[in-house]
Amino acid sequence: MGIDDPRQGAAIAQMMGCSQLYLQNSTPAGELVEIPWGNDDALQGYFLPPPGRAGRKVPVVICVGGAEQYKEEHLCRMPRYAHERGMALLLIDLPGHGHRRGFHEGFGRYDIETAISGWVDFLQTRREVNTRKIIILGDGLGASLATRGASFDPRFAAAVCDAGIWDLHERAFLASRIYGGEPSSDEFGDDVVRLCSSSIATRIECPMLVALGERDWLEAGHVRKCCEALAAGGHNVELKVFSAAETAASHAQRDNPTIANEFIFDWIADQLATIR
Repeated sequence: MGIDDPRQGAAIAQMMGCSQLYLQNSTPAGELVEIPWGNDDALQGYFLPPPGRAGRKVPVVICVGGAEQYKEEHLCRMPRYAHERGMALLLIDLPGHGHRRGFHEGFGRYDIETAISGWVDFLQTRREVNTRKIIILGDGLGASLATRGASFDPRFAAAVCDAGIWDLHERAFLASRIYGGEPSSDEFGDDVVRLCSSSIATRIECPMLVALGERDWLEAGHVRKCCEALAAGGHNVELKVFSAAETAASHAQRDNPTIANEFIFDWIADQLATIR
């Protein structure tokens, strides 16, 4: 359904209505939450506390999707993995995302980082949140937004992100357009690797996990070199490439999200275990 489809408004309203029924009937119940944004506007999110943790401060995983995703998609994909490990979830809207998309709202909005920090500010006001254990998880193309958020906000305990790979590809592409010529795939990849030392990920202070499918749109070899360059610079970054043999090898591990999410949330739990 296109953003100009006249049926979109009704479909989105029904989707959000179903999502709110899901929250109300969860155990414990989830919440529809908001933070102020812009002039008389707000960003919405879904806060889902884990069962059996009433009265205790809990870690929170902020889930960020790509511009083409709706936060509602995560309701059927993420809660089980977080809740089994005693973590709460915050599924968020960002400017220009999901039902907020418009013709003039794009993926590269300048205010994404500010909005992500606004959601961290919100969590710090919640009594049930362990503010030393806030994690950001970027799903699909949201991995690049998780990198942007973590690079501008030092309050994250860990980040599941793309370690700045999307940003590096954009810069390499723009450089090729400015200086002319059509670089080969290998030359383009070499340009990306060369730019790693100035990646926005170098500003991230917390541990990073890059989860990549072998058949993703990114070349696994280039991503590995970028992660190695970041590690050589003293950054705590781990790369997991899901092979075709084990499945979860497609973009965002859509062919087997269970394997991917089990690995990702186990990694998050390991990082949290080191924080007292």
